[in-house]
Amino acid sequence: MSIASVDAADALDRRLRRLQRTGTRIEQVAQGGSLVRADLEALYEGLYIGAITNFEQFVADLFSGILLGQVIYASRRRVVPRVDVKSSVVLTPLLNAGRPYVDWLPYRLTEERASTYFRGGRPFADVVPVEKQRMERWLWTRNAIAHASPHSNRVFVGQVIAGTPLPPRERTPAGFLRSEIRAGVTRFENVLDEMRGVAATLCA
Repeated sequence: MSIASVDAADALDRRLRRLQRTGTRIEQVAQGGSLVRADLEALYEGLYIGAITNFEQFVADLFSGILLGQVIYASRRRVVPRVDVKSSVVLTPLLNAGRPYVDWLPYRLTEERASTYFRGGRPFADVVPVEKQRMERWLWTRNAIAHASPHSNRVFVGQVIAGTPLPPRERTPAGFLRSEIRAGVTRFENVLDEMRGVAATLCA
């Protein structure tokens, strides 16, 4: 069964909204005093890793879906595969290139792959520089959570927080994600909005 490209973006949006609702419920519980800060921040880290995983899966499914004719764009002249593949049994080993899995982030890996499989690399080449910069910051934050090493933390502080004035409790990945970028909107929620923006670019 084929779906419109905009429906692929909508599917990601629904998954991200579930994570966002969970974050809202966590904050409501925390306000009641039922969670200590360490537990709250651990939950935020899990939500963030989940968001990154969902975004990567969206990119993977979109890439494969276009090649297999399962994702259709309104303007077919814009998105033109260079290969004709009818089965995931054939496509998967092609994309894996001898590896057990495919990396879609950092995004340059997706761009390089797209230049081989799609005319002009589109739609994956349509992502604008500011969106690529945002994806880099997502990964620096993820790495600081996943690796928790001095190096990954230095990169997080230097590249993500940069010159942003924050109290000490908000200079950790989880504390940063919980902090508000504007009234009523956490930085975690802002990242989810950024993901929706990239998805809209890819599926337009």
